Amino acid sequence: MRLTTTSFLVFAGSLLVVSLAHADPAPPIPISPTLGVGDTPPTVGTADVHLSQSEATQSPTWARFASGKGTGLFVASGVLLPLAEDGSDRNQHALRAADSLLTSTLVTEALKRVIHEKRPDGSDDQSFPSRHASAAFAVASMQAHFHPNQAIFWYLGATAISVSRIKLRRHHVRDVVAGAAIGIATTQIEVRQRRGLLLFPFIHGSSNSNQRVAGLSLGGAF
Repeated sequence: MRLTTTSFLVFAGSLLVVSLAHADPAPPIPISPTLGVGDTPPTVGTADVHLSQSEATQSPTWARFASGKGTGLFVASGVLLPLAEDGSDRNQHALRAADSLLTSTLVTEALKRVIHEKRPDGSDDQSFPSRHASAAFAVASMQAHFHPNQAIFWYLGATAISVSRIKLRRHHVRDVVAGAAIGIATTQIEVRQRRGLLLFPFIHGSSNSNQRVAGLSLGGAF
């Protein structure tokens, strides 16, 4: 097994170990006292934002890591590892991973601007769909396509990132499911395009990767 693959497996395993080791129970949900006659209902506003920030600091360590630095490391690994692992196809594989990542991010951002769903923590209205989930699954599905033997590790990492967003109350379950679907669908479209999507001026298929990426093993007969 090559050193770069080992390094990735160590990272993925570490992420899962940290997740299990720090799987704290969710903080209790504060319950408002029953209002009596003449009582003034609590004001919804700045206090809610402070409460959500307090809950975030009490969230499991693994979730904060996976949602922050862990996501950056995971996505960067998915784009850059092909440069070290994939031989003559390294540049094209890295470009395709970056292309799928950029495309899924743009689609996700466009939907956020149109839908305006409020986050569970009430911080803003950019909840649907999850950008973290779409990015993680775009990268995971692309690497799983190029390296099927690594698929389980990539999908476990993407799942951990997505679950962390729910745990931190930044997304509903439907948000991360939609984000994951966008990431996977973008990759499926990407690998069927000989020149890719957004980065088409730089992407081309080699004689070997053409069949693998586009699925046109009988293309020469037509």
